[in-house]
Amino acid sequence: MESHLNISRVLLSLLLCVTLVTSVARAQEETAEPTAAPTDIPVAVLGFDAPGNEAGQIGEMVNDTIEVMLSGTGQFRIVDRSSLMHTLSEQGINLSGVTDTQNALKVGRVVGAKLLVTGKVFELGESRMLTAKVIGTETTLVEGVLVKGELDAPLDAMVFELVEKLTEKIIAKGPTLIASPDPVDPIPALIEQLKGRELPVFAVVIPEEHRNGLAPVVPPDPAVETELKMLLINAGADVRDVKDNALADWVEEYAAGGNPAWPRTLEGVNVIIVGEAFSESAGSMGDLRLASARVEINAIARKDGRIVHADRATTRAVDLADEIAGKTALQKGGRVIGERLLRYLVDSTEAGDDAQ
Repeated sequence: MESHLNISRVLLSLLLCVTLVTSVARAQEETAEPTAAPTDIPVAVLGFDAPGNEAGQIGEMVNDTIEVMLSGTGQFRIVDRSSLMHTLSEQGINLSGVTDTQNALKVGRVVGAKLLVTGKVFELGESRMLTAKVIGTETTLVEGVLVKGELDAPLDAMVFELVEKLTEKIIAKGPTLIASPDPVDPIPALIEQLKGRELPVFAVVIPEEHRNGLAPVVPPDPAVETELKMLLINAGADVRDVKDNALADWVEEYAAGGNPAWPRTLEGVNVIIVGEAFSESAGSMGDLRLASARVEINAIARKDGRIVHADRATTRAVDLADEIAGKTALQKGGRVIGERLLRYLVDSTEAGDDAQ
């Protein structure tokens, strides 16, 4: 048996050298939108769970063939097997039983791998099944492949078929399983574009509340309203703060479907942004509290009562305190709405279509 496996491994290596270019090309063709993939992604092959003495044999075969097929792509780096075992030994981790995702993720993070390869061999009726999973340790996303054969089918041929499919899957989908770089915040650039432009004078009133199954809590400083005011001021806009209840009364009547007269206290204001926002408890995970928030706004032009901009957003947040989670979710909603409001102002001022 050992001699047969050694010969099979040699033959597999030769076959893989021939098929490597074909596999890479095929995988790239299957990628819907070919983009520049990250290079040198570390991959750890954790072996396969199999009955009897097959586990070690299959693990070695898969590890060797994966290394041959991926090393020539320039996109992946196989974590050295001896280093892998040494690190796991130092951490007191045994590779047996890591085929479930959570344990595999723990191993991957210990050895510094962004992609893990693990799998299982089992018999089902009159068939032998070989399954493999590729797990992103940063995203927990999983891609899988399956090979099915008869019980008396040559094991080396099934392993080759599995590895070929697995390699194509890793090449095509591997970069999507790792975490993307932090996106660039577009707000500073939008603010920079608006500086020096003639902008409307704004008033912002967005009442909000937090619901936790009890009586709703109304915060004294609405997070969404504060976020929008801050963004508008940073962009160079004049934001007016009304000291009496005239604006609140106007908003209440407007929200009820009325057509109230513009309050005298809003003299000089060109656009009023009104809306509502609320957050709500969304359960917990251990000591962490989750919250969701919903924000809706209308920007109304004073000169004709026309709604010049409308938007809504739903966001989520987590914190140790229920109220802070809700407040954070509302702030996120305000920032999402604020970004799109700034985009509207950039477009409208460029087109000369302002609300003044």
